[in-house]
Amino acid sequence: MDWEPVSAIGTVAAVVVALFGPAIQRRFVRKKTNALFALAYRTSAVGALARLKNLAVKYPLNPEDGRAWAVHATLVRSGAEQTNFLEICERLDEFSALEVDLTKWGGADLDLAATISVAIESTSHFQVGAETVVRHSGGENWVAVMNAANLAHARAVRDVGVAVAAIQSALRAYKVTASQD
Repeated sequence: MDWEPVSAIGTVAAVVVALFGPAIQRRFVRKKTNALFALAYRTSAVGALARLKNLAVKYPLNPEDGRAWAVHATLVRSGAEQTNFLEICERLDEFSALEVDLTKWGGADLDLAATISVAIESTSHFQVGAETVVRHSGGENWVAVMNAANLAHARAVRDVGVAVAAIQSALRAYKVTASQD
């Protein structure tokens, strides 16, 4: 038997596996890994988005909103709403205190991980802004403080909303694949 053609076929097969192995692995494993990764953050992200939206309704921070000054007055110096506002902001820790550790999720998509990381950081930045609003006594800089907190809040709502959508997309992608297998 001539072993040279068999050797050539084996070499070609090895090259094909080396070239397309990572793509094959991603195709079959990545969706499941992404879904598990997303599932680890889903509850916290959805809860954070709900809290952020609730804050926007109950405590408008935009100084151009006619209610902003009154809201600010209820939040500073042990105002009537300060405790409630701070409790809602503190509950955001359930999301903002999380870390994205890709050493545990080696096959997770970097875009998904980055989207969740940005949302966590945006939420944390809003919390700093919220603390500043509560600690700021008013005066001439209250507009700048409220603007900064309002901007941080808007970014957090946007980034957490994008993260929730990415999480849901990762979960849907796996369910579609799992149901086809």
